[in-house]
Parts: sequence; C-alpha cells; structure tokens
Amino acid sequence: GFEALASHPESSGVERQGWGALLNLAAGGPLVQEELIRCGLVNKVLKNMSSHSDDVDMLELLCGILRNLAAGGPTTSLELMKRHAATSMCRVMRDNVHVSMLQRQGCEVLRHACSWEEKALHSIHVAGGFQHICNGMAAHKKDTILQER
Repeated sequence: GFEALASHPESSGVERQGWGALLNLAAGGPLVQEELIRCGLVNKVLKNMSSHSDDVDMLELLCGILRNLAAGGPTTSLELMKRHAATSMCRVMRDNVHVSMLQRQGCEVLRHACSWEEKALHSIHVAGGFQHICNGMAAHKKDTILQER
C-alpha cells in the first residue's frame, strides 16, 4: 500500500505518480473516500506533509488530497479534524505564505471542513487558520481565485 510510495527513490517519479493517483481517488464518492480514510490515507498524507515540507510540488499534491477529502462530506471532514489536519494545513499555509497555490489549497480544505462540520471551526481557530487565511490573502492580493475562496 502506502509504504510502497515511500520506498521508491524520489527521482523515479513513482512517489509523485502514486500520490497523484491518490489525489484522483480522493475525489471519488463517499464510499471510496471512507475506504481511503479507513486504510490510513489521512495519516500518511499528514506524515508526508511534514517530511516533504520543502517540496512545494509534493505539498500541492498532498494538500489536494486533503482538499478532495474535505469536500466529500461530513464523515470525511470529521475524520480530517479528528486527525488534526487543520493544524497541518495551517502549518503549510504559514510556512509557504509566498506560494499562492498552497494558500488556495489551504483555504479550500478549511472552507470545506467548516461547511460540513461545525466542530471544525474550533479546530481551525485553535490552529490559527483564520490568521493564516488573512495572511495568505494579504500576500496575494492580485490572485483573484484566492481572494474569492
């Protein structure tokens, strides 16, 4: 499973392709998303967000997986919050305020989480999410997509 992604050398592109496939799967319906969560996808994504903290392209894939899961509905959104995905997402937003796409991804994850799960507001608040959203918007005033999110 997920261990195979990490066992291949970065230069082979296998890891990125694997995460790209999971990004697409995470956009599947609720049954697919729940199975991915049950198999430990969220924990693996969060772990890899830490280990690839300097790799913007990899972070974009990993944050995209969280975005797709958060958009899936209340069950998947609640699972993200239980696993402290808001904290990890806010860390990425804080550390990459200069990267517009990661700011967009972060806003989408947090917005979707709040849409489905009221308890997510507390997690996002504690993680400093609202400040990170404001910082990202201030840093990218000309990014109309980010401003709309």
